[in-house]
Amino acid sequence: MFRRKGAEIIDADQIAREVVEPGTEGLERIAREFGPGILDDEGKLNRERLGARIFHNPAEREKLNRLLHPLIVDSMRDKTEKIKKEKDPDLLIWDVPLLIEGNLTQWVEAVILVYTPKEIQLERLMKRNALSREEAEKRILAQMDIEEKKKHADYVIDNRGTLSETERQVDQLWKQLISKSG
Repeated sequence: MFRRKGAEIIDADQIAREVVEPGTEGLERIAREFGPGILDDEGKLNRERLGARIFHNPAEREKLNRLLHPLIVDSMRDKTEKIKKEKDPDLLIWDVPLLIEGNLTQWVEAVILVYTPKEIQLERLMKRNALSREEAEKRILAQMDIEEKKKHADYVIDNRGTLSETERQVDQLWKQLISKSG
């Protein structure tokens, strides 16, 4: 929704995929730490195998975060600088699911949280990722509690309603943010 309004978006999930492509330092780090069995027959990351390990084991998840977060943050900062030089956008947004947990709030001017109650979050995750309820619950439990995240947010978009209700909130927030930046 922000992109349609003209914001530039830097997507941490996309960058996380990029930093583990074959031939990257990120994939080499993962293979070294988790063993070659974490790769498929083509030398690509086997995400299902890795997910099974990290979502059941907080120590393994922390290890993965230590390996990849510096690479992801460096890439996000590089992309930020490039966008600012080339495009001078009205608004640049870092879309980072673990912004607060990863202590990345220092790199942003404001934290926008898209809030959804746990039950709706669970249903959406199960549908989007074709996960069982148990798997989806484990993934949600691996994150900071959504109610706790709200305490860290400068702005909250309540995403439990209709699409048009969410769009209205985004419109209002867009106007607020643009008036502050200009």
